[in-house]
Amino acid sequence: MAARKKQGDGPRAVEENSVQRLLGKVLRNWPLFAGCLVVSMAAAYLYLRYTTPVYKIKAKVMIKDEKKSGAGADNQVLAELGMGGRSNVDNEIEVFKSRSLMERVVRGMQLNVRCYSRGAIHQSELFDNKPFVFRYFPDAKDTVDNKTYDYELTMLNNSEIELTRMDNKWKARYGDTLVLPTGKAVVDLNTTDKIEEAKFRINITSYDRIVDKYVGSLTVNAVNKQVSVISLTLQETLPKKGEAVLNRLVEEYMKANVEDNNVITDSTISFIDSRLALVGDELTGIEKEIEGFKKNNELTDISEQSRLLLNSSDAYVKQLTEKQVQLEIVQSLEKYLSDNENNQKVIPASLVVQNSVLYNIIDKYNDLQMKKERLLVGSTEANPLVENMDTQLATLRANMTGGISSMKRDLQINIDKLKQYAGGVESKIRQVPAKERVFLEFSRQQNIKQELYLFLLKKREESAISKSSSLANAKVIDSARRDNSPFKPVKTFVLLVALLAGIGVPGLALNIKEHLNNKISSRADITAYTSAPIIGEICHSEGNQIVVVQKNTHTVLAEQFRAIRTNLRFLLPDPEKKVLIFTSSVSGEGKSFASTNLAAALALSGKRVALLEFDMRKPGIAKNLNIYTNKGLSNYLVGDLMLSEIMVPSGIVDGLYILPSGPIPPDPTEIILLPKLNELFEDLRHHFDYVIVDSPPIGLVTDAQLLADHADASLYMVRLGYTPKHRLQIIHDVYEQRKLPRVNLVLNDVQAGAGYGGYGGYYAYYGKSNESGYFKNDKKSKGGVVDFIRKKLKV
Repeated sequence: MAARKKQGDGPRAVEENSVQRLLGKVLRNWPLFAGCLVVSMAAAYLYLRYTTPVYKIKAKVMIKDEKKSGAGADNQVLAELGMGGRSNVDNEIEVFKSRSLMERVVRGMQLNVRCYSRGAIHQSELFDNKPFVFRYFPDAKDTVDNKTYDYELTMLNNSEIELTRMDNKWKARYGDTLVLPTGKAVVDLNTTDKIEEAKFRINITSYDRIVDKYVGSLTVNAVNKQVSVISLTLQETLPKKGEAVLNRLVEEYMKANVEDNNVITDSTISFIDSRLALVGDELTGIEKEIEGFKKNNELTDISEQSRLLLNSSDAYVKQLTEKQVQLEIVQSLEKYLSDNENNQKVIPASLVVQNSVLYNIIDKYNDLQMKKERLLVGSTEANPLVENMDTQLATLRANMTGGISSMKRDLQINIDKLKQYAGGVESKIRQVPAKERVFLEFSRQQNIKQELYLFLLKKREESAISKSSSLANAKVIDSARRDNSPFKPVKTFVLLVALLAGIGVPGLALNIKEHLNNKISSRADITAYTSAPIIGEICHSEGNQIVVVQKNTHTVLAEQFRAIRTNLRFLLPDPEKKVLIFTSSVSGEGKSFASTNLAAALALSGKRVALLEFDMRKPGIAKNLNIYTNKGLSNYLVGDLMLSEIMVPSGIVDGLYILPSGPIPPDPTEIILLPKLNELFEDLRHHFDYVIVDSPPIGLVTDAQLLADHADASLYMVRLGYTPKHRLQIIHDVYEQRKLPRVNLVLNDVQAGAGYGGYGGYYAYYGKSNESGYFKNDKKSKGGVVDFIRKKLKV
């Protein structure tokens, strides 16, 4: 049913009524809200008390810009392919996030072994303040197999410990090796204080689980696009542990970066070492041949002619030696390059410094090879970037092969020319004795090998110096440092959630209860469905007393009936209008109780009042007043008795007479339709000031509508918490269609202090006055601050 607003109600009035209704609901159920707030705040306190706080540990690292070393060209190539290129900072961010780097930290710090101190309720993890050091050595790479093993470690004294897991026990001295199911462990004492028996929990978890935990709690971001600074944030419950982990992560990154940078240098040194061994053997062989030649030929000195020839050909020999050394190096590089096993290795470029073009090609090839290896850390061979790099490497390799061939041809041409120039000198040398000519050939071979050997030694030393001076491409700006306060749990947020829960949960419960409740529960339920006026309210009565309105009785309930009596003066201002009918929607709404007490209130004011018990199907007024007679209205209406014979004094208030229903007829409706009814009301109007009719519920039978023809006003009973809401449609129809004269509603069973219609404040006010003599028969009021607020808010 659609809600019906009174005429003149506007949006502002509706909003005020909604606010008042909401406040009234809260104040009526303030113990529920207070209890929920206490429970939610207690839960929030316990949560904040025993939840381990989580801190953010932050560090900053600056990455060196590689744009000047070819990164820009790579990005341009990728952009031409439509794939875009990643900056150097982005690549290093991915390295920081990699599992392999975090695994090095976890294994190096043994983060998979955690120690807890036992508390009464909560266990706290220990990191740097442990009285012992627990070192764990797994049998295999990770034998825990993604499981967790808990051990109880008992420090018996300063010399012995005991380790327990289920039914297994290990007892040993500090420093002894313990053989556990998943590996070996050593416990070392870490304090000089005297130890009394103390127990700790040791938790051993698989490396993979801990690595996943720290990778998930690590956040790596670029500070902004304008600088090459990376911000690292780690979430950890132990601030010092988090700082140590983050610092170790940066340290491992630096080491890995230096190792990457030294790959080319290590490859060059390895190549030079192999060549030094070969050239050294050749040089030793030549020197032994010279030694044997001199010994066999008893050659101790060279003639003057040989010295002159050697001096004249010195320039040619020197140049020829240099070219032959270069040719030897080029041939070695050509052999190295032709070996397919070296396709994935870098090429020593420092050996070909004489040719700048070939040197640049080899340098670019090595740089691209290193980038490919870095990319493969987080990718596969099928990655388009890797395939593109393979293509570039193949091209550069072909260019190197061509360059080496070209250089080899040039060197060979130069050597041939030098030999031709030296031919003239050699013709003269032929005139030298044969022994000296052979010795000269040996000397020439010795010089060539010796120059090559010295050249390789020099390059090896240069590479070693380069390796020792290699630095990482990053610099620590800020070392790991925790925030001053934990970022969770957030105290204000938890308290706010607890506050909202303490208010919202009971509010939601009451709202659900209200929607599921099909009974009228408040005055607002009535005013939302009908515009029928409400003449008064009757509070809930705890006792079994039928007549609460008596002489010298000043209870709240009695005063409410007196208030209704006062309102009747405005409802029936004409003295000739004196018949009042009580009805309701269903049985049990309190119309007999209300009609009896209103009649008593009218009689106490000095009026003659007749109370007619016309609810012939279920009479109860006479019985409740201890009036037992077999004569009544049914006898009168059928013509058996006179009016004076059925009127009975109430016995409780002077001037109040009861007309019982009499014997229950087979069809009460037919009795009411008898002509004698008109005579009854005419006589009653003549002899009484007020005539009150207790009729059957109008929602069940039509008796009330038949009796309404003789009434001047109607009081319709509505019992809160009892009358079904769908019965409000009957009230609305009766009021709008004027089926009863001057319909006014009486709200029954209003809870004292509940705030319906303002009677909560009324009750509290007079309850306070009880000590001064008001309501002496009333119980002590429960009013107070809450009722005072209700009164002020009018809710």
